[in-house]
Amino acid sequence: MEDELVIATEQIFDNWSRTYEKDVIEMQGYSAHVDATHTFGQHIDLSKKSRILDAGAGTGLVGVALSQLSSELSLVACDLSMAMLQECRKKGVYEEVHRAILGERLPFVDQQFDHLLCIGVFQPCGPSSRSLDEFVRVVKRGGLICFTHVSYVQYRNRLTGPDEEVGFLEKRKQLEKDQAWVQVYESEEKPFTPGQDPDTLYRTHIYRRT
Repeated sequence: MEDELVIATEQIFDNWSRTYEKDVIEMQGYSAHVDATHTFGQHIDLSKKSRILDAGAGTGLVGVALSQLSSELSLVACDLSMAMLQECRKKGVYEEVHRAILGERLPFVDQQFDHLLCIGVFQPCGPSSRSLDEFVRVVKRGGLICFTHVSYVQYRNRLTGPDEEVGFLEKRKQLEKDQAWVQVYESEEKPFTPGQDPDTLYRTHIYRRT
């Protein structure tokens, strides 16, 4: 049974789906989807066919940016909100879309994807650090896992999560210690929504699945 926070979050994004892109890009100045995707593209062979999961795809901004990098990328989207996924379908760049709850088990078999991106998702009241375990599970060895987070997210647990859950910084370090991945890139801090709150910063991380 889905908890109240998940249901409430889904309702928020369902209601926001039609104006989401105008609000975040035009009004808030959000551009992490472009910056992070461009950085990701610098770390893979764009001439090679790759199956990529866009986790927390929203309306498909990352998918559009990826499709502009290469025609060799097979894109799959997953998101909590079915209304957001309907917007994804309209983009015409995804082969599949799936409803999924980040932080819980994803509806994919082990090592199903060559790479994974999760852009603009990890922020206050967003998915828990358990999401990273699932990212590692569904990505093939040698594949890249690229995600952004608002900088202070790494120091806290999901606000309503269980007491034993580790935060993002601790989880990232634990996965390195467990030899599940190695970091290959970390960006400088950049404004997340400069048109709304220039003091809120984010980083882009890329890890290689080992």
